[in-house]
Amino acid sequence: MNSIVAKFECRTVSPSEHDAELIEVSMTPAVYGPENETWAYYTPSGLLQLGINANVPAATFCKPGKSYKVTIEELPE
Repeated sequence: MNSIVAKFECRTVSPSEHDAELIEVSMTPAVYGPENETWAYYTPSGLLQLGINANVPAATFCKPGKSYKVTIEELPE
């Protein structure tokens, strides 16, 4: 196996309470989706949290309720 592909759903996007320059994004694995069958047989579980600089274009990319594909792969040393 070269990578893990997971379908995540964005739950929240909000300004950070601790840093005015950060947007906090929280995602959990989608319950349905063939992407998650390679690593979770039944109900997938997990949490992805990102602190995105509020001054870059990525700060407006994630939207609550939308699904995203996350790929995890090992990098060469």
